[in-house]
Amino acid sequence: MTADEVDQSTRSSEKIPQLTLALPVRAILLSITVSTAFVGAAGWTVLHFVRPAAESSAPLVAIGLWLVSSGSLLVIQPWKRRPLAQWPALWLAGRFGSFLGTVVLAAALLYSAPHSERLSTGLVFLAGYALVFTAELVVAARVFSRLGAGPSA
Repeated sequence: MTADEVDQSTRSSEKIPQLTLALPVRAILLSITVSTAFVGAAGWTVLHFVRPAAESSAPLVAIGLWLVSSGSLLVIQPWKRRPLAQWPALWLAGRFGSFLGTVVLAAALLYSAPHSERLSTGLVFLAGYALVFTAELVVAARVFSRLGAGPSA
């Protein structure tokens, strides 16, 4: 047996413990719900004063953003415990799905909206997507920052 064969056999027999975790589904869904409710309420309020004919688009945008964001989150099954190294790729895939779903939904709502309401609907979508994405990211960042802080956090 050569030195390389001994080295490989000892490496394969050593088990390196992997840190596994599940993401806090309730906290992330709560952040999505609160942020989309804020988008709907704030969008409706602003549009009520700026362009009253377009105010009905804000709740539709909020409901659509909630469905797309929640659905793309649930597709990655965040309640399952997975190795820490898998979460960045899964999170990115879920956010990419959310982005694509939002683009499709925005195109559908913008196409069906009257011409005079398209700008306001698009701006509510843009602000809403940014707010929902930021809210989800804050919750996820808190989870991952606690892991880096060690057991005292």
